[in-house]
Amino acid sequence: MSLSPLAILAGGLGTRLGELGRTTPKALVSVAGRPFALWQLELLRAHGAGRVVMCVGHHGDEVQARIGAPFGLDVRYIHDPPALAGTAGALRGALPLLGERFLVLYGDTYLRIDYAAWTAPRPASAA
Repeated sequence: MSLSPLAILAGGLGTRLGELGRTTPKALVSVAGRPFALWQLELLRAHGAGRVVMCVGHHGDEVQARIGAPFGLDVRYIHDPPALAGTAGALRGALPLLGERFLVLYGDTYLRIDYAAWTAPRPASAA
């Protein structure tokens, strides 16, 4: 089963990471020897993801260059404008690549859940 497109919000400044966050975007912080975003994208691919839109800001060009489109995923990148657009602004910029139905995830979370259950069309409720 293929999942609906996913938007990953990965544009934050990483201030809670201290000095590391100033020079390294959270998506590229090394976890068990590789950038966190690769772990997240691999998990999503294993659950049937096909298209992912990475909403990047802080060091976004570096994220795009280092992560690319791994695991056979169609990964597209939307860059925040110079003044951070916030969550709603990032999603607004990604809408043309996402379509009518999509799932939104934060770029610093790794959730072992049934993603298909969250993206499957819901039956219309009886009136």
